[in-house]
Amino acid sequence: MLSLRNLQRTMAVAILQAGEVERLDCLRTRTAPAARRLRVYRNNVRATLTGALESGYPVVVRLLGAEYFQALALRYVRDYPSRTGNLIDYGAEFPSFLETIAELEALPYLPDVARLERLMREAQLAAEPRRMNLEALAGVPRCRYEELRFALHPSARLIASSYPALRIWQTNQPGYAGDPQVSLAEGGDLLLVIRRDTEIEIERLSPGEFTLLYQLGQGRNMRYACESALATEPGLCVTTALRSHVARHTICGFHY
Repeated sequence: MLSLRNLQRTMAVAILQAGEVERLDCLRTRTAPAARRLRVYRNNVRATLTGALESGYPVVVRLLGAEYFQALALRYVRDYPSRTGNLIDYGAEFPSFLETIAELEALPYLPDVARLERLMREAQLAAEPRRMNLEALAGVPRCRYEELRFALHPSARLIASSYPALRIWQTNQPGYAGDPQVSLAEGGDLLLVIRRDTEIEIERLSPGEFTLLYQLGQGRNMRYACESALATEPGLCVTTALRSHVARHTICGFHY
């Protein structure tokens, strides 16, 4: 007789990887052997998890086609079982998984498009912060400016891609009526994904602006973040960039 833990582990392997079921003979009934009963669980789990992936990566589905996407999704489900009871959490490793698929080398932009879709979902579900206390910020002594550390909006996500990921995403939206052709020669994207009010927005950033927000998001102080941004883009007006992102609540808190 298997212990409960070993029974659960064996059953999970049998469901996700079609493992041997001899050790699960305790599931047999008079009318249904263990293999048949497990098949019901297997089909339900696979359908649920592949459905979660399809819901989370609609543009990837469109780019690959539903049939091929489902085949890939089943491979992913086998190798990356759900670790929580919340289906919204499922699929975080899918962009990296796509990078391991040899037959997708002809679509080198696909993992970044998947990352963009994943970040949009994360941004949608992120907490809502308090608004920046502008009066308190104005009261910071000038001698302490370099020590300031700013907090980004909880939904703010940054993505750097070597490909025009945003254009690829845009041209694959339902009802898109513009030019459907995207050339990889257009170059890469530096993007901010953020929820403003209830809407998800995707903004292109300059190299310096991207570096500034990245360093602030890593908890770096104002001096370090500004020096890094200017090293990346010497012509950047850091003051203008900071004011813009404070006004639009990309930056929503501070301490020093």
